[in-house]
Amino acid sequence: MMMKNTPPTGEAVIALMGPTGTGKSTFINLLTNDENIRIGHDLESQTFDVSTSRYVDREAGLAVTFVDTPGFDDSRDGVTDTDILRKIADFLQAEWVLFVFVLLDIDIKRYRGGRKLNGIIYLHRISDPRMGGMAKKNLRMFKELCGDNSLVNVLIVTTNWNLVDEKEGSARQAALAQGAFKPFVDSGVRLFRHDKGLESTRLIISELMDQEPVALKIQEELDAGRSLGETSAGAVIIEELQELQKKHEEEMESLRKEIEDAARANDEELRLELAEERRKLEETMARAVEDRKVLEMKRITQPVAESSMGVEFATFSKMTELEDTVRTSSAESFALVDGGHSEERHRRRAGSGSPVREFLHELADIGGDLSKAGGERLGKAGVIGAIAALWLLVPLLAAKKVMAGH
Repeated sequence: MMMKNTPPTGEAVIALMGPTGTGKSTFINLLTNDENIRIGHDLESQTFDVSTSRYVDREAGLAVTFVDTPGFDDSRDGVTDTDILRKIADFLQAEWVLFVFVLLDIDIKRYRGGRKLNGIIYLHRISDPRMGGMAKKNLRMFKELCGDNSLVNVLIVTTNWNLVDEKEGSARQAALAQGAFKPFVDSGVRLFRHDKGLESTRLIISELMDQEPVALKIQEELDAGRSLGETSAGAVIIEELQELQKKHEEEMESLRKEIEDAARANDEELRLELAEERRKLEETMARAVEDRKVLEMKRITQPVAESSMGVEFATFSKMTELEDTVRTSSAESFALVDGGHSEERHRRRAGSGSPVREFLHELADIGGDLSKAGGERLGKAGVIGAIAALWLLVPLLAAKKVMAGH
């Protein structure tokens, strides 16, 4: 039978969340065959940045953008839960897109919530005999990120069924439904098995394709003007940081006494070893202080100034990390638009109301396309190069507009 080759009529954005090693990247790669997706075969984290992959099924007439998120148990040195929460929040809020909307005086209220999701899939290894501390923390963070209102779009999916026999796996899933997952199940969240490869992958996403897109709780909290630490998810991290601070202070006092004892005993080798431990602990404590600052920083302020052209500007936190935000927001917002969008762009520019507004619309379109192309081919370096190229193009485009007006 000949396959249809029609443009997709259904668009969905589906995020995958859960601990490291639960198979998020594997799940996505079954459909997309994306060679850029790194798949781990152990519990070492492969995903720190929030990454996206697009799947188009022209026969079924649907398209899905998958959002692969890091777990709150990253195994790499220097990566903290604060880093991961900020990455997820940046992606959901799409700060660069918001900045462009304000710059162009588009109705910002329609976009304040950032990206909305048709589906959120939480993955859990059925091969784990019990839910350990890291798994419990990830589930708690997931609950605080999503809130209650978005649970209608949530599925919990168990993986690694090939590592357990049917009877044992079924017993574990039943226990989870009455235990750790019970609050979700009681709220209507359904549990699915990912045990048949591509077949179960397609079944799972089909359950989410027609769902109305929703904003997560953290998006609503940030939209209300809260800092990251004032959100429900951020509060969990602050609570942990406070507990760690107390523990670190006790460890530091203990090390101080041990170093003094080693010095009195003229044990230079032990003293140097303890001094190195203290140095590492000081670095850890300093990083925790930086994390608190990030969590307490207000992310978005209200419009603060109006230029001579009547253009409002908004101030965003962490703008020094523009390349991260552009890669996730600019590229992916354009990736969701299928072929044939140039006509829509032309219509929007023509109806913008003024030459300045039309020029800014065109600039935003070009910037988005450059960022998308650069990010797809060269990663972050490509995005930075695209930004530099855009700045070089500004005077040329402006000159072109001036000449066209004469």
